[in-house]
Amino acid sequence: MFVEPDTIVSVHGKVEQSNVPSWGLARISNPQPGADSYTYDSSAGEGITVYSVDTGVDVNHEDFEGRAIWGSNQVNDGDDRDGSGHGTHTSGTMVGKMYGIAKKAKLVAVKVLGNDGSGPTSGIVAGINWSVEHARQNGGTKKAVMNMSLGGSSSSALNRAAAQAVEQGMFLSVAAGNDNQDAQSSSPASEPSVCTVGSSAEDDSRSSFSNWGPAIDIFAPGSNIVSARPGGGSQSMSGTSMAAPHVAGLAAYLMALEGISGGAVCDRLKELGTSSITDAGPGTPTNVLINNGGAKGGQPNPNPAPAPSPSQPSEPQQPTPSQPGQPGEPFPGEPFPGEPFPGQPFPGESAPAPAPAPMPPTPQHPHTPYPGGDNFDFDSFWKKYFGGEHWRKMFSSFWN
Repeated sequence: MFVEPDTIVSVHGKVEQSNVPSWGLARISNPQPGADSYTYDSSAGEGITVYSVDTGVDVNHEDFEGRAIWGSNQVNDGDDRDGSGHGTHTSGTMVGKMYGIAKKAKLVAVKVLGNDGSGPTSGIVAGINWSVEHARQNGGTKKAVMNMSLGGSSSSALNRAAAQAVEQGMFLSVAAGNDNQDAQSSSPASEPSVCTVGSSAEDDSRSSFSNWGPAIDIFAPGSNIVSARPGGGSQSMSGTSMAAPHVAGLAAYLMALEGISGGAVCDRLKELGTSSITDAGPGTPTNVLINNGGAKGGQPNPNPAPAPSPSQPSEPQQPTPSQPGQPGEPFPGEPFPGEPFPGQPFPGESAPAPAPAPMPPTPQHPHTPYPGGDNFDFDSFWKKYFGGEHWRKMFSSFWN
């Protein structure tokens, strides 16, 4: 005689998306580069919530099918939209119907970077904390993924906030950075508990811009990735910013399919991945490229979590070119190596889409300022909680 949990069994089927719009989708479900279809389990991230900690998201974009909502604006600019295009692009890769990996996951937009793609450390920390609390109240942190396609110079406050989110059960995918240097010099990429992502090109080489080193956990497609743009349609961008959402989307997919929690996801990604990356970079401990299981004889098997018993209630549910190129084209030249173009965090990246007209606050998209309202005092907050006076340290989105 034996006793085991009475688990719930569901029907799962394989779905094939042919002629994918972005090579990255096909690459993560096939053993070799060059494929043009994405094969995935029909569970597709259902029941998982992904937090886009970024420049905001066009939550009304058709690719999100109503599964995206506006969460919080920590930039405190009264502009509840994605004026950059960066956050919409990364979110499309995570959960979009056409461009995304976890096609049934929900998405919450958390704006921590302004329309120029930069923002202070304090706002990013506030965005992380807001996301953790929101997840706790809406389905639980163990069913939540956070994507951070951003970074800047080393910050103990930012690394600590990221680590605390992981401790609460969330999975964090973090861009390694685009300086072709050791990612240990960047935050939050240098935080050991997050999953730090390097970028790969179509031939499985490390993208020329991608950071490297001991902090790298895994690689994902990041060069010339096509995804959603604000206002509708798509655009192509490159950067570790584009690699990290592939990992976040696949994390949501595996969490739904296998019932694993955030703390186990990065190791599971390494198990399913393929040793494909050439020239991973000095001191990089891995050459593993993410894969959803298609490279190793098929998709992982569903492994649903046990159904809660009546006596144990479940968790609550709920310098300086004057004109940038056209969308999809690189900026011309790099007259000052290492210096960003005006309004663009990293040189060499595809031009962002023109921003749509500002959207006034509505009941569906209320402006969410820092705690304390529009008169929030950054200096007092920073001194009180972090003991320093450097809240003005700026962080940027990691797109090239």
